[in-house]
Amino acid sequence: MKESGCTKVAFGIETGSERVIALNEKKIDLDRVRAAVRWANEAGIKNVEGNFIIGSHPDETLEDLEMTQKLIRELPLTFVSISIIVPYPGTPNFTTMKERGDIFSEDWSNYVMFGQDPVWRTKHFEPKDLLQHQKRMNRTFYLNPRYMTRMLLRIRSLSELAYYAKMGKAFMKWTLGGSPVEPGSEMDLSDVDFQPAATTP
Repeated sequence: MKESGCTKVAFGIETGSERVIALNEKKIDLDRVRAAVRWANEAGIKNVEGNFIIGSHPDETLEDLEMTQKLIRELPLTFVSISIIVPYPGTPNFTTMKERGDIFSEDWSNYVMFGQDPVWRTKHFEPKDLLQHQKRMNRTFYLNPRYMTRMLLRIRSLSELAYYAKMGKAFMKWTLGGSPVEPGSEMDLSDVDFQPAATTP
């Protein structure tokens, strides 16, 4: 992939909790996740992203979330996308949450991962809690001084500088409670025309 010109890979990791992985009946092996992220970096893939979900299972606890945050800190990721669980119709999570009375609306236009309080809750988190944890975990990753310094040192062109300035402005607007902005949409490097010399828990 690197030899063909690939500059970004994104891994759907979801959670750092073995308990939540088992509840979701996923075949995710966290040791393989660590290896895959390491290999992508060793291969020279410029941007390695990890995708995570707040409330990946309706029974997720604060302790499970802290395990996810610990994994994010451990992995050498360029970008993270930390979204909120969306109980899409037909999924096991929708069935479970519907039976518990934890879904407050079936207006599908409100079924979004970023930017507003969800119209559902999980066993341990109210809608506002889900959004607060999402913003907290994103801030912890992106506003880490070590991370910001590392990203600044990677800049090799004015187009990259302009891109990161735009990304930072959108992220701050979203995390501080401004207009709904999906960070992942602002962090897709495919829309930036980097110079050939330019070589994001």
